[in-house]
Amino acid sequence: MHRKKEIIAPNETLNRLSKLLQTSDLVKFAKMKPLSEEIEEDRKDAGYIVDNIKKPASEPSKGDSVKTQGKNKNEVKP
Repeated sequence: MHRKKEIIAPNETLNRLSKLLQTSDLVKFAKMKPLSEEIEEDRKDAGYIVDNIKKPASEPSKGDSVKTQGKNKNEVKP
């Protein structure tokens, strides 16, 4: 069974992650071919995402969740 982890991230980071994952799916499954400028922008977004996601000090006891620094809470399941 997988251990569940909590991730703390600002809304902007989650928005960029969502966009990056959607683009990745299009490239992989729909054989989309992004322009070199789009590829570079995605690389920058990936770096931003990595830099702005924070792991909590201790492991949560139940549930995978994403806490944002804004108003929304999103649940993430593998």
